Amino acid sequence: MFKSIKFKLLGFVIPVILISFTCLSIYSIQTSKDIVRKQIQSTMESELGGQIAIIKKELEEISQISESIADAIAATYQNSSLTEYESFLSNLIYNNDMILGSGIWFEPYIYDQSQKYIGPYIFKEGGKAKITYDYSNSEYDYFQYDWYTQSITTKETKITEPYFDEVSNLTMSSCSTPIITSDGTVIGIITVDIELTAIQEIVNNIKIGEGGTAFLLNSEGVYLASNDETKIMTVNMKDEENPYLAKIGNELLSKKSGNGEYSIDKEKYTLFYDTLEGYNWKLGITIPQKELFSSVNRMSTSLTIISTLSILICIVIISLVISSIVSGIIKINKSITLLAAGDFSKEPVKITSKDELGKMSKALAIMYENNKNIIKNITSSTTVMNESSMQLNKAVGELSSQFDQINSIMQNVNGDMMSTSAATEELNASVEEVNASVNVLAVETESSAEMAVEIENKAIEIQNSSRNSFEQAEKLVDVYEEKLSASIENANVVANIATLANVISSIAEQINLLSLNATIEAARAGEQGKGFAVVAGEIGKLATETTKAVEEIKNTIDQVTNAFNGLTINMKEILVFLTQTVTPDYNNFVGVAEQYGEDAKKFKALSQKVSEMSSNIELTVTEITSAIQNITESAQNTAQNGAEVSQAIQLVSDVVGNVADRSVEQENTAIELDEMVRQFKL
Repeated sequence: MFKSIKFKLLGFVIPVILISFTCLSIYSIQTSKDIVRKQIQSTMESELGGQIAIIKKELEEISQISESIADAIAATYQNSSLTEYESFLSNLIYNNDMILGSGIWFEPYIYDQSQKYIGPYIFKEGGKAKITYDYSNSEYDYFQYDWYTQSITTKETKITEPYFDEVSNLTMSSCSTPIITSDGTVIGIITVDIELTAIQEIVNNIKIGEGGTAFLLNSEGVYLASNDETKIMTVNMKDEENPYLAKIGNELLSKKSGNGEYSIDKEKYTLFYDTLEGYNWKLGITIPQKELFSSVNRMSTSLTIISTLSILICIVIISLVISSIVSGIIKINKSITLLAAGDFSKEPVKITSKDELGKMSKALAIMYENNKNIIKNITSSTTVMNESSMQLNKAVGELSSQFDQINSIMQNVNGDMMSTSAATEELNASVEEVNASVNVLAVETESSAEMAVEIENKAIEIQNSSRNSFEQAEKLVDVYEEKLSASIENANVVANIATLANVISSIAEQINLLSLNATIEAARAGEQGKGFAVVAGEIGKLATETTKAVEEIKNTIDQVTNAFNGLTINMKEILVFLTQTVTPDYNNFVGVAEQYGEDAKKFKALSQKVSEMSSNIELTVTEITSAIQNITESAQNTAQNGAEVSQAIQLVSDVVGNVADRSVEQENTAIELDEMVRQFKL
C-alpha cells in the first residue's frame, strides 16, 4: 500500500496535520485556561474586595456609632445624668438590628468620686431595651477584660474577637471605643455588643455561579460564617479533616491573600481568600473547578470538534489535491508504460495544467508523435516490401506454373492439330446436313407466316365485336339510371299520399271530438236534442271508420314504400354490376383482341425474320466449308511451330526459377523486419 506515492504523501502530511492541530489545540486550551485563571483571579479579588468592603462598612458603622457615643459622653459626662445616657442608649440599640446592647464603662471615680465601678449596660430583651448594673461591681471587675484594657491602652476603637453566646445562641462581638476628653484624658470606654448574624447572612449570600460558596474566619482560623452551620465557632480550618483543606487553612492564616486547591470526594475546588484589614479576619470563596473552567471545557470540546472537522476537511482537501497530482502522474505513467511496451495505439494523456505535469504531458505527446511517425514509416515500408516480395514470389510461381501449362498445352496443341484434319472432314459432312435442315426450316417458316395473317384477321373481328358490346353496355347503364331516377321521383307521390292520410286522420279525430261534444250538448237539451244526438252519433261512427280506413292506407303505403325501396336497392346493385363488372369486362375483351392482333403481327414479322435467317445460314454454311479447308492447312503449320515454342518456354522457365529464389530471400528479410516492427502497437 505504502509503495504508492499517494499514500506516502498522505502518510507524511496527515501525521503532521494531526500533530500540528493537536499542539495548537493543547496550546489554545492551556492558554485559555491561563487567561481564565487570570480573569477568575481578578474577578475573585474584585468579589472578595467588594464583599469585604460591605462587611467593613457594617462594622465601621458600629465603630462610628460607638465613637459618636464616646464623643458625646466625653463632652457631657460632667453635666449629664446616667438616666439621660440610659435613655440615649436605649433609643440607639432599639433602632439598630445589629446592636444587641451597649454599655458605658467609666474609669474609677471619674463620673462619681465615691464609686469605683460605674457601668450601666442596656440590652434588648423581648423587643424592649432593658438596663442593668449587674456588671458594675468588683465581682465582675470589668477593668480586667481585654475589651477594656485594649481600648484604654491603645486609645483606639477595637472590635474584639467574635465569641459564641450560649444564652442567646448567637455569635457576637464587642466594639470598644475609649472616652477621651478634650485634654486627652481617658475617662472610660463605650462598648457596643453586636451580633454577627447580618455579616453571616452577607457571607452566606455570596454566590459565585451555581456551586460557589463563601466562608469567614476569625484571626485564629475559626469559622465565623459558613454554609455548614455546624462549623461556626466550633471548627478551626487548620484542624479540618481534609488534609488539603487544613493545609490551605495554615497558608491562609499566614498570608494576606491568595488561592489554593483542594479535593472533596474526588471533586476539585479552588479557594480564593483575602484579609479584612483592621480585623485580621479572612474571607474566602470556594468554587468547583468544573464550574470555573466550564467555559474552557466547552471551548475545549468545541475546539476539539472544530479541530477534528478541520483535520478531516484538510485531509479531504489534501487527499483531493494529492489524488489530482497522483492521478496525473498515474495517467502519465500508464502512457509511458504503454509506450515502453511498444503500444502506440492510444494517444498519451493530455494534462492541460501549466505545472510540471502539464509540461511533462506536452513533452510526452511530442515524443509519442515523433516515434509513432517513425514506426509508421518503417511499418509501411516493410509492409510494401513484404507485399512486393510475396506478390513477386507468387507471380514467379504462377508464371512458372503457366509456363508448364503452356508447354503442356503446346504439346496437346500439336496432338490436337494432328487430329484437326480428321475432324474437319467430319465437320464438312455435318455442315452439309445442316444445309439440308435449313432448307426444310425455310419451308416451315413460310407456312407460319400465312397462319399469322389469319390470326391477325380474327383478332380484328373480336376487337370490333367487343367494342360494340362495350358501347351498348354503357348506353344500357345510362338508360337504366334515368329510369331509376324517374321511379324514385314517382315514389315521392306515395309519400304525398301518406301526408294526405295523416291530414285526413287528424280531421277525423277532430270530427270525432265534435261528435262527442254534440252528443254531450244533445244530452243536455233533453227531448229536443235526441234527433241531433242521433246525427252526432252517426258522424262519430263515420269519423271512427275514416280513422280506421286512414290507418289501413298508411299500412299499405308503408308496404309499398318498403317494396319500392327494395326494388330501388336491387336496381342500383344491377347498375353497379353493369358499371363495375360487365362494362370493364367488355373493355378488357377489346384490349385482349388488340393484344392478339399485335401478337399476330409480331409472329408474322418473326416468321419473316426466320426465313431471312435461313437464307443467311445457307450462305454461312457455304463459307464455313471453305474455312474448314483453310483450318486444315493451318493446323499442319501450327504443329510445326509448336515444337519451336516449347523449346523457348523451357529457357524462360529456367530464368523464372532464379527470380523465384531471389524473391524468397527478399520475403524472409521483409518478414524479419515486420516482426521487429510488430512489437510496436499502433
